Amino acid sequence: MGRKQKMRIALLLAALVALSALWGLAEPARKTLTIQLEGMPEEMPVTEYRLEGLYTVWYDADHFLPVPLENGIRFELMDNRLSAEVSFSIEDTWDPGRTDESGLADFREEYERQGWACEGIDAVGMLPLFSFPDDPVQGFAAIKDRQEALVYLAWAASGTYLCTLRYPLEAAEGWGARMHFMLNTLEALPGE
Repeated sequence: MGRKQKMRIALLLAALVALSALWGLAEPARKTLTIQLEGMPEEMPVTEYRLEGLYTVWYDADHFLPVPLENGIRFELMDNRLSAEVSFSIEDTWDPGRTDESGLADFREEYERQGWACEGIDAVGMLPLFSFPDDPVQGFAAIKDRQEALVYLAWAASGTYLCTLRYPLEAAEGWGARMHFMLNTLEALPGE
């Protein structure tokens, strides 16, 4: 998706928010969270993205654009001037064509098939508001052409979700850390 197309989408979303205010529809919730970047606290204004009946996640709407996917949502850095994609996504892994459920090894094999070098990572503490204690989050890191992908698989009452962070290696301490923080706000909605 090109920069002009992303800007058009951002303008369209802004227009929809303005129209929803005119029609009396609720605007997304907003708040400020404090994150730690390189040992220093930083205030980050965030907006709630809510998928009714499933989950909510807080994201930096000043810099990220939610892009609907067939089976989830991806938040893309709007004015990306870096060497590779900067995004995080949440995708439902259910596939009606499969008789068994995909596991982390299936996703890792797909990354390796595409030429990514993969290694397991400790996912303890990831997605604390979204996963079951009996089914801890699993993950792996993948690197290809100076781009990193952190891939996590989580089980919630509403299904199994693949959560992915992507960024160039030089952005790990900046945008990578911010996206990691935003993804960790993912929370199953009550009753799920």
